[in-house]
Amino acid sequence: MGIMDKAKEFANDDDKRNEALDKAEQFAKDKAGEEHHDKVDKARDAIDDKLS
Repeated sequence: MGIMDKAKEFANDDDKRNEALDKAEQFAKDKAGEEHHDKVDKARDAIDDKLS
């Protein structure tokens, strides 16, 4: 199984995908500061829509 197959499998697993996106969202919010939280939320939603 190649790396692309693993990436596709990961993207198709809703629980794993949501967990990873939640962690990335929280990391970005911690680094960006409160004034950018709305932008981070929009980016997370856009990524989730593309993967769904």
